[in-house]
Amino acid sequence: MASKLETEQLRVFFLPFLAAGHMIPMVDLARLFAMHGVAVTIVTTTANALIFQNSVDRDINSGHQIRIHALQFPSSEVGLSAGVENLNAASSFEHSVGINKALAMLRVPVETLFREERPDCIVSDLLYPWTTDVAAELGIPRIFFNGSSFFWFCAERSLHETKTDCYEDDAVLLSGLPHKIELLRSQIPDWMKTTDSRYALFNALRESESKIYGAVMNSFDELEPAYVAHFRNTMKMEAWSVGPVSLWLNRDNLPDVGKTTVNNADQAHDDHKEILNWLNSKEHNSVIYVSFGSLARFRSTQLKEISHGLEASGHPFIWVCEIGHHKRSF
Repeated sequence: MASKLETEQLRVFFLPFLAAGHMIPMVDLARLFAMHGVAVTIVTTTANALIFQNSVDRDINSGHQIRIHALQFPSSEVGLSAGVENLNAASSFEHSVGINKALAMLRVPVETLFREERPDCIVSDLLYPWTTDVAAELGIPRIFFNGSSFFWFCAERSLHETKTDCYEDDAVLLSGLPHKIELLRSQIPDWMKTTDSRYALFNALRESESKIYGAVMNSFDELEPAYVAHFRNTMKMEAWSVGPVSLWLNRDNLPDVGKTTVNNADQAHDDHKEILNWLNSKEHNSVIYVSFGSLARFRSTQLKEISHGLEASGHPFIWVCEIGHHKRSF
């Protein structure tokens, strides 16, 4: 007699965090699951669904089992304008506070959805530790997705475990890591020196670790082998390297990467080739890579100071800047 796995399609629900740097790679991961025969549901809000609806529609037309379940975002309840439903759309601190309040309010409808649909697995962003509890209640695995690196996760965990009185020193040594890593006191995030909501969030992340089935990282083993091994040895959980997931997904179809014409796609390919050729001409470990992510906001005077500092360093560098909704490398 055939087993359930042989007769029924695996159903996996994906829950991305509401910020572009989290959503984009996680949605691409969900699309890859669907391409491999998994029935995929992406849970997000109405405005965020519009960001990747076209890509999902193309996957559906290709015969993949993938859908979007859009929840109503509680804009009026948190004092936000219609359509402001992720941190990239937030133009002020008050907007960011409102989005975080909305995230807390969305927990109940998400949990209700999971209980009603009872998927075979939940893949949720690292920043949703509460999904571990609802997965345990349903008797299904919860896998967290980290759009960053194994190194970041290991370093953050080590920093959290460092005694707070060490923060009085000029330099803080992160213990237990494969390499000697020191941070200046000024480099330690403010929330790690206080007990604000973000500190509570990361405490919740650690408390949920013992019940997590595994982790999916948007990285690859060859990039950081020491920290892949360190994570697996210290966390005692399954871990998969799947990155860079967006590059892999779009490797044969450049126009899908935000391009609108073939000429633009050809230009992107030429730019990519030019950067790789430039990198290959440099000495090993000599190039500085700078990227502040999609949420950083700088005044023009600050950008000028950063550029002067990079030029004054005497090192070749690649600086990734977001201009509007597009990223450029310099």
